[in-house]
Amino acid sequence: MKNIFTLFALCLIINLATAQGVKTVLDYTIDEVYDEATSQWVISGKSEYTFDFNGNQTLSANYSWDSVNSQWVIDSKYEDNYDLNGNPSLKTTYAWNSTTSQWVYRSKIEYTYDGNGNQTLYAHYTWDTRFSKWISRSKFEWDYDTNGNLILNETYTWDSAASLCIINSKIEYFYNSDGKQTMNETYAWDSATSLWVINTKIEYTYDTYGKQTLNETYTWDSETSLWIINAKSEYTYNSDGKQTLGEHYILDPETKQWVNSYTDTITYDSTGNITSIVRYTWDIASSMWVGRLMYENAYDSNGENALHVEYTWDTELNDWKYSDRTTYYYTEDTPTTLNDVSALKLKIYPNPATETISVDNNLSSKSVSIEVFDANGKKVLNQDLSDSNQISVNHLPRGVYIVKLIQDGIVSSSKLILK
Repeated sequence: MKNIFTLFALCLIINLATAQGVKTVLDYTIDEVYDEATSQWVISGKSEYTFDFNGNQTLSANYSWDSVNSQWVIDSKYEDNYDLNGNPSLKTTYAWNSTTSQWVYRSKIEYTYDGNGNQTLYAHYTWDTRFSKWISRSKFEWDYDTNGNLILNETYTWDSAASLCIINSKIEYFYNSDGKQTMNETYAWDSATSLWVINTKIEYTYDTYGKQTLNETYTWDSETSLWIINAKSEYTYNSDGKQTLGEHYILDPETKQWVNSYTDTITYDSTGNITSIVRYTWDIASSMWVGRLMYENAYDSNGENALHVEYTWDTELNDWKYSDRTTYYYTEDTPTTLNDVSALKLKIYPNPATETISVDNNLSSKSVSIEVFDANGKKVLNQDLSDSNQISVNHLPRGVYIVKLIQDGIVSSSKLILK
């Protein structure tokens, strides 16, 4: 297929431009849409990325292309914060107000974890511009057993009248002695009776290698008080244990026969990277498979994403056609040398502290900045180091913080306790 040839030809160009074995970090991506009228790719957007010294993405700045003025126009950004264990703790979305030339809050997501690092909360908020405050929209809460297996997922939505999150559904999970999930049951909350009403359940089957080969979906018939099977999915794996095929069926309620629903085919390269995902759905009217979606991925010599192409189905030609693509660009991630690390020694005193801290380093004559993060990974202070090397911290709540000293891209960190 010419599309696949074009994809990997472009990937080859990217590969030749990438030094093999060199550690890289994602710099930016370019998004394009395919113009069928001109048979050309048209630039639509760009995203630029920033990472912290642990390799966690901290910023994604998104631009749209102004074809009239041939320039990039900023329109949104995402900021990510992490806790002391490197878990995502906060994701904030901003929109650019071109009238005021200011960033405006759009939404945020808060994450919390238990002592074992299991996620226990996902809370979504949107910014109310009228009252300049965050409004809760939904949240998910998770519970785990002593083995760390997820056993409960509760979903809440915001009730504006009651001004609180109201539970509306839950999923309970069950496992066998090997720790494999064997079933989950979904319930809906009936506010009229204040009772849980069971809706569906899914049962899972595994092969001798522990790979899921079958799941069967049932709905609860309240009239007969019986479970009624209505769908199933079967999975196939290659010799490396990677899923290559997913076949999905629905049960015809009249004939009691399994009917094709859709299939997913997945391919991999020699290193195990996914190179394509293709989905076909079954068209009952024509008794034919119809393309639903196709993704193709190509990678550079470092195994990093180089190109992602998406296709849609052309119903007239009964074939795939280009939809959009994303190209990934990287810069060399030059590791900090031992000399660099030793040159940027960070000492904080007093520690624990109460009112102010003094920062001692042997590069104070150069431009040095200080960043302070709380236990949830949120940046609470950012300023340049003054000649006195003193920073006021009396406005910060008591607790444990991480202080980062940054100079010419070199980062040194230390723990700070406020009491």
